[in-house]
Amino acid sequence: MKKIVDSFTSFTRPERAGLVILSAILLVLVAIRTTMSLWVRPVTDKEKEAALVKAWADYKTAHEPTKVRVNLYTADSVRLISIKGIGDHLAHDILECRRLHKLTSMKSLYVIVPDEKWVNDISEFAYVDTNEKSD
Repeated sequence: MKKIVDSFTSFTRPERAGLVILSAILLVLVAIRTTMSLWVRPVTDKEKEAALVKAWADYKTAHEPTKVRVNLYTADSVRLISIKGIGDHLAHDILECRRLHKLTSMKSLYVIVPDEKWVNDISEFAYVDTNEKSD
């Protein structure tokens, strides 16, 4: 015990003062953390919370990838974007390819994206049928 006391007293006065100040700051931070739930309470409004939950569910439903296979030859840009793996730019490129009558089969997509894996992945959600009537 004497060695511990001696080791503490071997610090210079400013060092001891710094240790005391750091210990006090640590104690204050621990006290704030443990009592935070007592003085910071979340405001809960059941109606607003229900509205937010509904809005989030609507957003997720509107932005989830489509489950139905889509004909790339008749789909509009919004429908194309809803397909997993197709964004704004690719939807524009597909529409442009279709406008130029170059979209005749799924293999035509290699002109837009020369990636076999991507075309295979898109085939799960889309197909090309030039004889199908537009909605």
